[in-house]
Amino acid sequence: MRKLGKFRVEEMENQFPVLTMEERRQTIGGINILGMSDFERACLYHYIGNTGDTINLGSSTFMGIASAAANCGSVTSSSWVDIGGNMYHKRTVNMYGCDDYDRALGTCTIYYDMCGNAVGMKDYYDFNMDDATRSEQAQRDTRFGSLIPGSAYRIYYGIHD
Repeated sequence: MRKLGKFRVEEMENQFPVLTMEERRQTIGGINILGMSDFERACLYHYIGNTGDTINLGSSTFMGIASAAANCGSVTSSSWVDIGGNMYHKRTVNMYGCDDYDRALGTCTIYYDMCGNAVGMKDYYDFNMDDATRSEQAQRDTRFGSLIPGSAYRIYYGIHD
């Protein structure tokens, strides 16, 4: 085995990539936060806050998610559930085609009333590695995110089980 010897700092300069201050501000745990929507950033910061407290969404945020689910999400499963004596259509929706929500929700559950109106939602923010329906980039982001210290938490709106 060959001895490497000592290097001077000047010799090692430019041997390893070093993030600039601006790049450090734009990156958390390998995830570029500049490419994230306000909702995705808020969810990530809540995770890093390490409280594990549930987030209850406001109606405008929920309506944006429901609209995105209808336009670019794909339903992976659905069933009817009885909640409080009323029947609701429960749909698991893959949000990985929805730019403003895919890095926060991934796959979430949305509830619809008998008329087809979105009335509720639930999700668990946890950097879950089990979902095999992600793109390679989304899988990398999830893997990096799982290394960030934080606490998983629930996200709710309206009707849910």
